[in-house]
Amino acid sequence: MNNRYDLNLLRVFQAIADTGSISKAASRLSLSQPAVSHALNRLRKQINDPLFIRARGEFLPTSRANEIRAEIDQILLTAQKVFSPALFDPGLIRSIRIGVSDYALHTFGPALLREVAHHSPKARIEFIQNDGKTLDKLAKQDLDLACWGDRIVPNGFSSQHILNEHYLCALPRTHVFANVQEFTLAHYLECKHVIFSDGAPGLSSITLYLEKHHQERHILATSGNFLGNLSLQRPNGIVSLPSRLQHLIPSDMLLKLLPFELRASFPTA
Repeated sequence: MNNRYDLNLLRVFQAIADTGSISKAASRLSLSQPAVSHALNRLRKQINDPLFIRARGEFLPTSRANEIRAEIDQILLTAQKVFSPALFDPGLIRSIRIGVSDYALHTFGPALLREVAHHSPKARIEFIQNDGKTLDKLAKQDLDLACWGDRIVPNGFSSQHILNEHYLCALPRTHVFANVQEFTLAHYLECKHVIFSDGAPGLSSITLYLEKHHQERHILATSGNFLGNLSLQRPNGIVSLPSRLQHLIPSDMLLKLLPFELRASFPTA
């Protein structure tokens, strides 16, 4: 018994049944008449019935063809639905899980909430802190997307560039370097640093830059929260933070430009 079925034969059957003609069916299917005739002969053998008989100048269905016509139409309709692209309706979304860093939450969080409320009013958005398993969560679809700030997106993940950013240095007004006219790399390296680390894979652009130039910071502490870092660095530490977070700086601190040229790229994965 032959269990291999060709849906194209059913399309030929449907076209002949609709048009009553080999030539018209061939025109509808963009096939040659011999190709349609060959397909009909194959289907006749599989079903063991002539299916169509020439009479009065057209192909008329046999009783067997009339019996199976509705089933064939349904099979082709189902196949069309299966192979058609799925329609995306944001209004049907109920949950969105986004991996974020502290920076991404401060910078994109409010805008994301507004967009979700507008396009998916019934959805709940859940911000998940990026960590060493963020890529695994994306691969397993436990996350819908991740804001992958200041990291290189590995191969195998699609990404979209969001923005470029530059860094500033925040230090107490009582810091020994607070009043220097030009804050240099030597000053920067002499400071005790409180650095941001969310546990995500890869090194920050600052660390990569310093390693490339054979320099190293003295790390006082690390945390995954920029606002917490600003508290930890007192009385004599320093924090390097993206410029879009400078509104977090309290009045008893001041800002210096990062003493080397560096641009950070913030993509989503």
